[in-house]
Amino acid sequence: MAANGSNDQGMFGKMQDGFKEAGERMTEQQKEILLKLVENAEENVNEGFETLRSVIESENMADAIKLQNEAVSRSVKRNIEHMREMGQLIGANNDVVNRFSEVMGAMMPGGKS
Repeated sequence: MAANGSNDQGMFGKMQDGFKEAGERMTEQQKEILLKLVENAEENVNEGFETLRSVIESENMADAIKLQNEAVSRSVKRNIEHMREMGQLIGANNDVVNRFSEVMGAMMPGGKS
């Protein structure tokens, strides 16, 4: 039974190490994603204020509407690009999920250690 207990301890130790490693990577991934979200929000806010200034300084209502339409078009394109970047960040950091799967697979009967 002692051999079994130490064998179980080894499995739990590997599991704990795997969770710790996955948690550290997850933290890095979360930080990177959150910083990118802040950067994207800042860009959107700055663009919004630039548009507001331009609309206020416009000569007439037609120019103001044109400026707003152009701003909306740029905003849509920019936000699509932001979504692409976020998808790449999330996809590029999928090793967290892969490492977790490895750890869980090692715990299964016949799994690799």
